[in-house]
Amino acid sequence: RFVDNGGTPKKLFYLHLPALYWGEDKAMRLAAKTFVCSEGDREYLSRRFKVSGVVAIPNAVRIPDSRPLTTEPTILFLGAFFTQNVDAARLLIDSIWPNIIREMPEARLIIAGMTKEQIGRDLAGIDSIEVTGFVKDLDLLYERVRIVATPILVGGGTRVKIIEACAYGKPVVSTKIGAEGINLENETEILIRDNPQDFADACLRLLREPSLCSEIGSKGRARIAGENNRDAVIGKISEQLLDALRPGAPD
Repeated sequence: RFVDNGGTPKKLFYLHLPALYWGEDKAMRLAAKTFVCSEGDREYLSRRFKVSGVVAIPNAVRIPDSRPLTTEPTILFLGAFFTQNVDAARLLIDSIWPNIIREMPEARLIIAGMTKEQIGRDLAGIDSIEVTGFVKDLDLLYERVRIVATPILVGGGTRVKIIEACAYGKPVVSTKIGAEGINLENETEILIRDNPQDFADACLRLLREPSLCSEIGSKGRARIAGENNRDAVIGKISEQLLDALRPGAPD
């Protein structure tokens, strides 16, 4: 499913929609089970195509050992070189970060997964922003950051980066689109903000309130550890496959 929230028009993508629609319809009618990554997608496909056997299987992530949050006021945005991530990084640099650094000059922002050239912003002389490019060791990266920001404005599916950040116990601030399809409760397990100033204020609140920062990080981690750990996801897949293979199951 593709969602456009006011970003750059994807004209070429939309030209493929009739073929994609036909392909999805045919594939689901041929399959005993159709796996999607969120309950929202399951409801949409079941309603749209009037088919049974659509099952929500959450994305699986490794659950690292629990570690205390750093006291450093550091924010992370992690994303590979894709259009939606470039747009989010630019929004963060242009419209969100100035509001944060004005109120908290000691704050630091790490943008990982892309280069400065890929982002297309001149950051010369801006010591508060670090762009790392590709990162080999995510454990070391997450040890350096207090909170994770995901100001995604356009996209589809679910953002594994949010699930992964929660698995590390990091509180996340995201847009509604960014958190779409992820089973996290706003205000207790994640903070969802769509306006740049509100997004900045939420980040500042977490940086200023260690107890809230720790609480949201812990609750988000607990949710993900219960629903997105690999063993639980493998178990759900096995259960659905056995159900499809049992005698008398629909063809």
